[in-house]
Amino acid sequence: MMGPMDPPEPRPDRPEALPPRPDLPTMPGAGGTPVAGPPGPAAPRTRTAAGAVSWRWWEALAAYLVALLLAGAVSLPVLQAVEPRGTAELVASVVADAVMVGLLLLWLRRFHPGWADAVGRPGRPLREAGAGFIGGLVLYPAVALGLAPLVGLAIEALTGARPSPPAQLPGQLTGLGVAAAIVFGLVAAPVQEELVFRGLLYPALRGRFGRWPAAWGQALLFGAVHYVPAPRLAGSLLLQAAMVGTGLGLALIYERRGNLLAPIAAHAAFNLVGLAFVLGPG
Repeated sequence: MMGPMDPPEPRPDRPEALPPRPDLPTMPGAGGTPVAGPPGPAAPRTRTAAGAVSWRWWEALAAYLVALLLAGAVSLPVLQAVEPRGTAELVASVVADAVMVGLLLLWLRRFHPGWADAVGRPGRPLREAGAGFIGGLVLYPAVALGLAPLVGLAIEALTGARPSPPAQLPGQLTGLGVAAAIVFGLVAAPVQEELVFRGLLYPALRGRFGRWPAAWGQALLFGAVHYVPAPRLAGSLLLQAAMVGTGLGLALIYERRGNLLAPIAAHAAFNLVGLAFVLGPG
């Protein structure tokens, strides 16, 4: 029983009797008592930008070379089982790229579990894929109609002969060969090469040497792996120069968009235009 001068007992429905909620924002109430305030507005959804990676450039290069050797060994039986030779090479390339991607993802998940965030996750996948695809459609004429003719003129001025780049696909493809060329050009090669050059090598080189040395370094390696023998060395050099320019363009797309999906889509669009010229009528 309370007397007239006794303080009132706290009631559970009064604010001062409620236990504090550290998980809620507070504002001063009557008598300076903190009370829960209204929640703030939701943060806008943004894409995750690529950041520093946990592997060094030489680790990425070593992982790539080991995966390349193992994938080559796995795909070797395809060359002996499929005919004709040109079709066998394309099917074997698809198998090798799939094995390489699988091995590299296993390496990343085992030793670098945060790799996807470091490389960059697309906040809006469809938007990033569309932006990359448009970038690839722009990149193809920039290389084919801009860079390649200039390099060809420079080689001709030095050697006295106009270089002719070698074919990158076997001729007279039908059936399985056409299907393998499409899968290789639009899926297997873009995924494997973007994972290696823009996903693994470029961020590691950028963290060690800076943006432009990294862009040129991975582009030169990208050009080197696209060496195709030609009757004249000048033809092979012309193709490699075009691939160096392509590697630079894809690195810029990756740098601009901050995720790997965009350059994969750009690479697929670039190859799509090339396949249309090679496999199209006439």
